[in-house]
Amino acid sequence: MMGLTHIVFSIFFYGATASIFNLPITRGILAIVAFGALVPDIDNPTSSIGMLFLPLSKWINKRYGHRTITHSLWFWLGGTCLSLAIAYPVGELTYAVAFSMGTLSHLIADGMTKTGVMLFWPNSRPVYFIPQRLTVKTNSRQELVVFIIFSFLAVSTVGIYYIGWRSVFRSAMPTFVGARNLYLEKGCREGEAYRVFVKLTYCEGFCYDLEGEIIGAGYERFYLATPRGYFEVTENRVPKVYWMKTRGPYYTKILPLRDVMNQKLQLSPFDVVLTNKVPRYIKDVDLNEILKENPGAEVKIYKYKGALK
Repeated sequence: MMGLTHIVFSIFFYGATASIFNLPITRGILAIVAFGALVPDIDNPTSSIGMLFLPLSKWINKRYGHRTITHSLWFWLGGTCLSLAIAYPVGELTYAVAFSMGTLSHLIADGMTKTGVMLFWPNSRPVYFIPQRLTVKTNSRQELVVFIIFSFLAVSTVGIYYIGWRSVFRSAMPTFVGARNLYLEKGCREGEAYRVFVKLTYCEGFCYDLEGEIIGAGYERFYLATPRGYFEVTENRVPKVYWMKTRGPYYTKILPLRDVMNQKLQLSPFDVVLTNKVPRYIKDVDLNEILKENPGAEVKIYKYKGALK
């Protein structure tokens, strides 16, 4: 396949894998993935990577030809080991993983073309990763269709990469347990965190629909802030969950309430006060009273910016 097709396929491939194994995704990492996806074509002097390293590319092409040694399992393993050796001393193993997956995606993509890929070179028998009748011809209209499809997937599923496939599955089939776990995985932490919103039917004497934000969770329960007030929600009170969604990410910090007040930190009305009781929004509490009743109270600050000047 052509270079641009390799790039968009590699981004899709890494993103899908990263969301399952909770790997980080940044622009720098995706750039490494894309570079890794181009490296096997260094055996082709007319490729973008070949022109960048032209003397080496000409030598490899003259000695081995195209789609041979640099498209083999051994080349991928060697490249992975080399990238790990470079990344390990500086503590950036994620970069080595990104490079390795980019290179692997190239072999997989070429295994979907008419000529296949010599994965076990010097054995010249080609390997295909899809049925041969479905393979595409390189630099053809078929490849253009493949490029468009994977470009769309790579762009449209960026949100899925960040949120994770499990979270998306929960959103498609929402349940009480799914909503609680989504908050615990994505909303209940410092650093990059999401706000989790849910709509459900709540039954206590009689049933009615609630829509709001999950602002805390405990054992087999979560705490929901809604226009009706605050609710401690347990599974036996929720016969139906309509939807779940996230908003963010935000740079989040959890700090002692006493420090927040002493340092005059910038707060939003919808930052959350965490006590040994039901959590509350800042806008609905008297911080001085909270501090008297619960000296160990904390504040969860979304969009944390530090102390005021």
